[in-house]
Amino acid sequence: MSDRLMGKGQREREKRRRAAEAAAHAEAALAPPDALSALLEVDTVDALAVLADRHPEVLGDEVRSWVEGMSQFEGNEPLFASLLSLLTAGVDEREAAFARFAEARTAAETAATELAGPTVEIEKRMTAGDYDGALTLIDEALAKAQAAGLSAAIGFMRMSRGKALFSTPSGDRQTNIEEAIEEFAAARPLVINGWQAADCLSHAGVAYLERTHGDPTQNIEQAIELFTEALDEPGLSGNRQLDSTVENNLAGAMLRRQYEDRLENLLEAERLCNSALSFRSPDRDPIDWAHTQVTLADTLFELSRLGQRQLEEALDAYRAVVGQESLIDRKWLVGAAHWGLGRCLRISAVGTPEEQADRRLAGDGGEPNRGLLIEARQHLERAYSLIEPAPDPLFGARVTSEYATALSLLKDEDAIALAREALAGLQPTTAPSDCVDAGHRLGYLLAEREEWEESAAAFTDAVEAAELVFHARLDTPFRRSDAARHGQLFRWAAFPMAMAGEMRAAALTLERGRTRELRRRLGLERGQAEQLDHLPADLADRYRREAASLIGASYNDESDPGRVMQEVLEEIRRQPGFESFGSSAEVGDLLAAIEDGWPVVYVNPTPYGTLILALSRSAEGELRETGVVLRSPNALEVFLRLMAGDAIEYPDDEDREIRSYFAAVMGLEDPERDPCPEFDEALPWLGEHVMKEVAELLNRLGARGVTLVPCGPIATAPLAACPWRSANRPECLLDRYEVRHAPSAVAAGVTLERARARSACEVSLVALADPTQDLDAAVPEVEEILRQLPEGATTTVAVKADATQAVLRRWAADATFLHLACHGATSLLEAGDAALLLADGPLTLDELTGLAPISARVAVVSACQTGVTSLVNEADEGLSIASGLVGIGAACAIASLWPVDDLATALLMSRLYHVIVREDRRPPEALRTAQAWLRQLSREDLDEFLDRHPAIRAEFLRRGGGTAGQPQSAAPEDRPYAHPYFWAGFVAVGA
Repeated sequence: MSDRLMGKGQREREKRRRAAEAAAHAEAALAPPDALSALLEVDTVDALAVLADRHPEVLGDEVRSWVEGMSQFEGNEPLFASLLSLLTAGVDEREAAFARFAEARTAAETAATELAGPTVEIEKRMTAGDYDGALTLIDEALAKAQAAGLSAAIGFMRMSRGKALFSTPSGDRQTNIEEAIEEFAAARPLVINGWQAADCLSHAGVAYLERTHGDPTQNIEQAIELFTEALDEPGLSGNRQLDSTVENNLAGAMLRRQYEDRLENLLEAERLCNSALSFRSPDRDPIDWAHTQVTLADTLFELSRLGQRQLEEALDAYRAVVGQESLIDRKWLVGAAHWGLGRCLRISAVGTPEEQADRRLAGDGGEPNRGLLIEARQHLERAYSLIEPAPDPLFGARVTSEYATALSLLKDEDAIALAREALAGLQPTTAPSDCVDAGHRLGYLLAEREEWEESAAAFTDAVEAAELVFHARLDTPFRRSDAARHGQLFRWAAFPMAMAGEMRAAALTLERGRTRELRRRLGLERGQAEQLDHLPADLADRYRREAASLIGASYNDESDPGRVMQEVLEEIRRQPGFESFGSSAEVGDLLAAIEDGWPVVYVNPTPYGTLILALSRSAEGELRETGVVLRSPNALEVFLRLMAGDAIEYPDDEDREIRSYFAAVMGLEDPERDPCPEFDEALPWLGEHVMKEVAELLNRLGARGVTLVPCGPIATAPLAACPWRSANRPECLLDRYEVRHAPSAVAAGVTLERARARSACEVSLVALADPTQDLDAAVPEVEEILRQLPEGATTTVAVKADATQAVLRRWAADATFLHLACHGATSLLEAGDAALLLADGPLTLDELTGLAPISARVAVVSACQTGVTSLVNEADEGLSIASGLVGIGAACAIASLWPVDDLATALLMSRLYHVIVREDRRPPEALRTAQAWLRQLSREDLDEFLDRHPAIRAEFLRRGGGTAGQPQSAAPEDRPYAHPYFWAGFVAVGA
């Protein structure tokens, strides 16, 4: 309580003390706060006159302005308004003004006396954990303080109310946290000294750390700002108990921080913990010490994962808390240490993805370290026994979730019961990040037992939580990080949904997990434009502006326009009826991707089998879902087959040759080695086990074409070219159907609309060829393409050293046909590594967005690996050079899945353009026609073709191929390009 609100006797004593001080420092000028204290002590008009004579500044403009400002704060108006009236009153008016001031002061003092008892009782109930009882008393006391104008009491009550709301287990936790944040914000300007201000700021920071509304990264940053401000409060100096609390809280925030350098954040967290521990100790306060010790242990573990500390240092820090259990009466804190030990040991037992891969290659199946898992289970079992009563209602659910994880890895039947318990306490709206993991885990465990309905329900919670986290993100890099972390969740969730008969939910779940960033960039083209008419005009215009800017933004842009666009989307979603605007895919998005006779088919390997899900239209135009479930192959079987061929079936045969499709795709094999055996191993296996089923499904649907949406690692393979045996001869999907690929149904629908709008566009070609001057067939390829164009077509061609990024940036926007005959580069491990190699350096996927917007009917990238997406990061985001071109405006992108043969590519491209331009066929259909032509091309037909295409013939002759032109790597047969290696690598993405 403020000294101005003391009882009368105490005030008299204090007045005499101050008078003595005033005599000693009679001539010292009073700063506004000190002047205010002196003014509040005067008892008569004469005393005011004496004070003003000694310190004229008390009636000066600075003090009056300061009092006027204070009167604006909640509760200050009665007392400070009367004081301001006194300060501005003339000499003749001072008596009456002083009487009003004295009356207001007396009322405040009386109310302060009446609040003394409730204040003590509130603190007792808060200490006892009776937060609901405390809230009742706080609300009553707050009303009295507001009526009396006791600003300091109001500040105290609001801060106490914030603490109680944050801690109470009653009601909706996130609503409580939002209200607590508001209470701390209201209390901050009303608290009367530095340590209270620091305490208020610190509690507000903790509330932001636990907040789920808004962007999690921004909440952490806000918490860091509040903790830092608290540490800078002058009144905190010397209060090491509170100071160490703030240091501990700031350390926890730095531990979770996602901005800036991760290592620097962790090192700062370690420094703050050690500073706090220089004061905190088990002897002084075992509770405070245990809090910081656990935070330090968490930090040391994260540092150990970066190679900066030893794992044993973290484990010892946790063990120190366990060793002091007898001193720690809040046993959940001991449980937190056991939880940390169990979590560290479980993560170490599983290892990094790289360590898992190494173990698989070593022949142990990549299984976790069982000894470490057993030790982890012991600690987690102990933690589970100590979770009640914890002040954080989510603590028990988080411990239970980790315990369930360890038991599931140990194949313990109790894992499911614990996973159910954890998910029940981790709802999507209360703890979305935790709910993602818990729902995913329970869904997986139940799917392994084929309890499909409950598995689907658990996955539904996880998917909902993942959507909440993702769409709350403001910054594009963090959105991409979430997309990568949650990518498998959506794919895996779809399988039990389908098995439970929820086909539409499975389709929407698959779609919602795919191309999330690309989908945001296609917003205005995916049926949202007409919705804007129902928004406030200024908000609709802002969305249109930011949507246009976003198309050309980098996928790693940390500032505008990606962040601004997200802020606009958040504002739109606050409008009634627009809650899901620009977020999840809807049924209308799926229907927009379907042409009559052209179903959209997802091919989705999961741990439980492969889901083939076809979307078509009924006779009434409604969405129809048809699913085929293959219990084999599952996702691991597909991955291992593509990684190691049939060698996985003979793990003990050290002499057996490993034929890795992935290595062939990446060009990792010996360049002199014939790559065909790798394709002969992988493609027929996929054909027999997966694509044959797709063909039979399409036959039942009466399809004449198909849009394929391959999910996960299977997207690296040319599914339409994967053969199976039919009537004793090989057959593939391309033999029966026109095929186009799409990263998602939303993208397919957008490209269909673009294709319709550009069907009659004039031919304007921009072509770049052989920028690195080592693709000898690239320039002849472009020369022959030019011969296919109609007379009067506009052309811009740059070859060799002239084929630069600058040329592309200058001319790409207006091209209806964009052709890039160059090298490409990508990585199956990092999607961001994709690039086109031009004469003046690589044009990365992120830089490719700078070409936006383009209006190409088709963009052909006859370069290596330009259609490849990553295996482990963002596989379901579908990011590649091809999808990047669709993202900036192309209706169709034709790209390759592996390092293609440049001479065979020149033949294919010449035929492709002939079919598109001369026969007026759609690019996917033209690609299929050109591929069929190349694979069936005989030597005699090749000679005739070369006679009509002299530029390509010249390159054949230069290579010593003679009139036959047989490439060195071709098999000695009549059809030199029959092998899929030569023609199957190109896919048409879009329409």
